[in-house]
Amino acid sequence: MIFRSKQAHEKKYMIDGFEILLSADHKLPEYQKNFPMYDRIVPTLGRLADIHNARYGGGYIVDVGANVGDTLAAIIKHTTDTVVCVEPVPEYYNLLQENINKMGPKYSSRVAAINAFVGHEDSGNYSFLKEHGTAHMIKTDRESAIPTVSLVNGLKYCGVTVAEVDLIKVDTDGFDAQCIMSLGAELERFNPVLFWEMLIEKDEQYKSYNSLISYLNSSGYQVFFIFDNYGNMLIKTDADGVRNINEYVLRFQHGNSARTFFYTDILAVKDDIPAYETVIREYLSNYC
Repeated sequence: MIFRSKQAHEKKYMIDGFEILLSADHKLPEYQKNFPMYDRIVPTLGRLADIHNARYGGGYIVDVGANVGDTLAAIIKHTTDTVVCVEPVPEYYNLLQENINKMGPKYSSRVAAINAFVGHEDSGNYSFLKEHGTAHMIKTDRESAIPTVSLVNGLKYCGVTVAEVDLIKVDTDGFDAQCIMSLGAELERFNPVLFWEMLIEKDEQYKSYNSLISYLNSSGYQVFFIFDNYGNMLIKTDADGVRNINEYVLRFQHGNSARTFFYTDILAVKDDIPAYETVIREYLSNYC
């Protein structure tokens, strides 16, 4: 357990009854004040995980890019699953551990944390550019102290297999495709619910995300719910629909269109189970 005084570069924020510590430049309070739907889908993800667990068996949610535990605080009361939090940035990982401890044993006993970067294990070394309470990964020639692991091996470290995972949430600022595709052939055999951020700032990211969609489609994922970065749902569609939205966002980036939003969040499932859509519609109905 970590004991230390609160630092000047930290601030407190309440999420679903938990008081958590954020880095001082974290934008979550500002965004949720100005955009009422921002990150409010997170409790719904917990409900989706429980639906998956009841239907297929599982018991775990994986939060890649867990930051200081803001997603954890928003989801833990809305699921019976254990949450595996993966965060590579040491500063955020330390705050994550402190926030887990502050939750008390009722909830902290259902959390595991890993300090690692998830991607292709042969993809090289990375450093972090921290900005606005998050971090962008940058390739470097220097050997990193933070290990790069595939998602499969990261789960093994916690004694978890992909077969036991109900839902995977990924928010790694442009490296989400690499992270999810590190599951390899495991997604052909299993069907966790997937939720990730699709941030397209470069042509390379556009190509990477389209490769991800092809990978998911060939692995059996047929249904995609697309949300804008403010948390509002755009469309329920198939793989081609996601590619079309990616082209739409790319035209923003190239300066060829007025920007209506900045990135998308994608929820992907293999089976079009009515219960999934029911809880998503319940979430949306809170803002109609």
